[in-house]
Amino acid sequence: MSKILFIIAALMAILLTAGSASAQSFVGGASSGAALEANAAGNPQATETKKLFVGGLAWETKSKDLSDLFSKYGTVVDAKVITDRDSGRSRGFGFVTMKTASEADAAIAALNGTEFQGRNIRVDADSDSRSGGSRGGGGGGGGAKNDDKSKSDDKSKSDDKSKNDDKSKNDDKSKNDDKSKNDDKSPTKSATKLFVGGLAWETKDNILRDAFSKHGTVVTATVITDRETGRSRGFGFVTMKTASEANAARAALNGSQLQGRTIRVNYATEGRGGGGGGDRGGGGGGGRW
Repeated sequence: MSKILFIIAALMAILLTAGSASAQSFVGGASSGAALEANAAGNPQATETKKLFVGGLAWETKSKDLSDLFSKYGTVVDAKVITDRDSGRSRGFGFVTMKTASEADAAIAALNGTEFQGRNIRVDADSDSRSGGSRGGGGGGGGAKNDDKSKSDDKSKSDDKSKNDDKSKNDDKSKNDDKSKNDDKSPTKSATKLFVGGLAWETKDNILRDAFSKHGTVVTATVITDRETGRSRGFGFVTMKTASEANAARAALNGSQLQGRTIRVNYATEGRGGGGGGDRGGGGGGGRW
């Protein structure tokens, strides 16, 4: 009987010891988990992704180029160059999502204001940035439309500026042409110089000369080109040696075909100063036709 009691007492002691160890292990694990949660709560950068806006990109920059650039500063979750939905061309900006906020901050510090593919880029936290879970972390995924909208003001300003610049150039050109037209209040027609309009874009000086040389001696033959692009403006001037030759060329060639186009030939108009359409870059003769 005493042996049985002894065995029972020994088993109870073993059970009590095992239960105490399990409790300590449980408490320790719980404490460790709580510490990790507390650390994450106190340091959001350890768990949250961070999305960056990248502006001033070169037109040829691709999404892979962005990813390669930012991967030097951490793990790139997503990189996207925003393109025009109609033309497919880059709109000059994009988005990069880094795995952690600290990596994103490092990328901002290192890359903002630096040169990339020949352009000074701007790198900043995206104004709509959230954690990876709330927006998918992608610059071009579900949040692409919102991303486009958030940056549309900057793009619109650039587009408007470009349009205004083009409009200014056209206005200045139009004013200059109008000024050329109105420089001389008493224009007269040249007896030997002819205006030729409706030329094909590929018509060159030598082709113009050859066409008119069949009707007399050609002194000069010039196709007027745009001073910026070098492309033909679709008209030119031919000066014949004599008035009779000019008259013969006008009669024969006005309304005829040259390189697939019906050309117009008339006497060039000159002002009192004798400059003529040709001396003003061809604008005067073309405008008065």
